[in-house]
Amino acid sequence: MSLPLYNIRTGNPNLQPEYTDSFELTSIFILEKASINAGFYHRYTTDVIEQVSFFQDNVTLSIPINIGNNNTTGFEANVKYSPLQWFTLNGDFNFNHFIRDGGYEDQSFDFNGNSWTTKVTGKFKLPLDFDFEITGQYQSGYPTLQSEISSNAFADIGIRKKIIKGKAVVNLAIRDLFASRNMESETFQPNFYLYNYNTRGRFITLGFSYGFGKGEAMTYSGSRR
Repeated sequence: MSLPLYNIRTGNPNLQPEYTDSFELTSIFILEKASINAGFYHRYTTDVIEQVSFFQDNVTLSIPINIGNNNTTGFEANVKYSPLQWFTLNGDFNFNHFIRDGGYEDQSFDFNGNSWTTKVTGKFKLPLDFDFEITGQYQSGYPTLQSEISSNAFADIGIRKKIIKGKAVVNLAIRDLFASRNMESETFQPNFYLYNYNTRGRFITLGFSYGFGKGEAMTYSGSRR
C-alpha cells in the first residue's frame, strides 16, 4: 500500500444543485412542567454532492462530485423540562438511517448507515439578573462515501447578564470547554489510505447586544456561524 505525499483539494464548476423532497410528521405534548416535540421524517435528495478522493503518482486529489441519490429516514425529539423557576433543562435527540445509491466512472458508491446526535442544555437563573448555561453534545460516528467519521463529544458554558432594563445583554462563553471537539476520518481504498484530523480547540467569546425600540436585546450566543 502506497502512502500519498501530497493532498490537493479542488472545486468543480460542473456541479449540479441538490434537490430534496422532505416529509415530516410531528406531535407536541404539553405536560405540567414539561413539553415534548417529537416526530418522524423522510428526505429524498437527488444529485448528492460528495467529496471524492483519487490517488495517482503519490498525489491524492479530492474533488466534489454529484453522485447518486440519498434516502434518509429518521426520528427527532425535543424535550423542555422546568422543575423549578430558576432551572430549565432542554434535550434534543436525532436518529436517522440513510441509504445511498450512486456510481461514478463504472465504480459503485452504494452504501448505507446510521447516525445520531444528542444535546442537553441546562439553564440556571441566578441573582442580579445573571443567567448561567451549560451544554453537552454528542455526535456519533458514521460512514461517508469513502470514509469513516469518528464520534465526538464536547461541552460549552456561558454566563450572561441583562443590563439597561433588559435592553442590553453582555455574554461571556467558553466554547469546547474540554478541547474535545475533534473529528477524525479514515479513508480505506484498494490503493491508498488517508487519515484526517481536525480540531477547533477551546476558545472564549465576549459579546454585547443592544435592542432598540421597545424590545429586549437579543441573546448573544457567541457560537460560530
